[in-house]
Amino acid sequence: MKDDGLIVAAWAEAVRQNVPAILATVVKVSGSAYRSPGARMLITETGARTGSISGGCLEGDVLKKAWWLTGERRAAVRVYDNSSEEEAIWEFGLGCNGVVHVLLERWDAEAKPLTVELLAACQSGPTGGVLASVIGGEDVGEKSAIFPDGTVRSEVGSKALEAQIDGCARAVFESTESRVVEVGGVEVFVEYVAPPLPLLIVGAGQDALPLVRLAKELGWQVTVVDGHSNQARPERFPLADRVLVCDPADPLAGLSINRNTCAVVMSHSYSQDEAFVRALLPQPIRYLGVLGPRKRTDRMLSGAGGAGAGHLHSPVGLDIGADSPEEIALSIVSEIKAALTSREGGMLRRRTGPIHDRSVG
Repeated sequence: MKDDGLIVAAWAEAVRQNVPAILATVVKVSGSAYRSPGARMLITETGARTGSISGGCLEGDVLKKAWWLTGERRAAVRVYDNSSEEEAIWEFGLGCNGVVHVLLERWDAEAKPLTVELLAACQSGPTGGVLASVIGGEDVGEKSAIFPDGTVRSEVGSKALEAQIDGCARAVFESTESRVVEVGGVEVFVEYVAPPLPLLIVGAGQDALPLVRLAKELGWQVTVVDGHSNQARPERFPLADRVLVCDPADPLAGLSINRNTCAVVMSHSYSQDEAFVRALLPQPIRYLGVLGPRKRTDRMLSGAGGAGAGHLHSPVGLDIGADSPEEIALSIVSEIKAALTSREGGMLRRRTGPIHDRSVG
């Protein structure tokens, strides 16, 4: 999540200013809710706020009551039951009918929160980590973490509970799917903390500029490559994390490709696009989009076989009537998001069930 990096920076600033802060984390959701478990918001004693846990409905209550709720035990779970329409309207002003559990944790400026250490570690690597938080019983707020390199750190006081949490955390580390489990008679939110989504953009033309801007707005990690050195210049793409000049004869040289990678091929050079499409198609990446007519892509793939075609999107983008570079970028980013969440990308008014219920397809 984009908020994770912002929260790490906000906590560093709070430490610099020597002010305490409270981290609010959505840890459990039943029914429809605006944000999923793992959404976070950091608030400081001076009133600074980073991140969000709803569409603006819960933040006000958290700002009013978080300091009081964490005054004695330093950690507490606040439950917002929005399933009652009357309560949703009069108490919280909520637009989603669900039950949201929010973990509140107070940190003094000299604290070294395990949460922040893990979030920071996950921002820089190709793999994520796991953060397990006790959200029930007397041990609310105790944590255990598996870092991207496999290192395990625990603050859980009970060795028996720690061992049970460790088994669940390792399962989530492998599956990359967060879940709430009950171990030792208490509930634990076992969260997979994903690294920023890596997006590879092949092509440094004018239409790549808005795609980079929009992807960075979402917190994605963006690499731009092109075979033309006059195009692939860092000063031309100041928001990109990396800008590289590539050799179409060895298109993936110097690139970090992993199972989370999404790629969009849009250089407008047939030979360069063909080299990258053929190189990327068999890679175990999550998404491969190709700009241009379907016939053009079919020609590139003739004789290449069907390996990897399951993640190929050609023509790239959702059908929203895009015309300008900015609209095309919106279409591409929207399709990537839909593909990653196994959605069709249709209109919400045609969706069955609550729009924020992640269990409904």
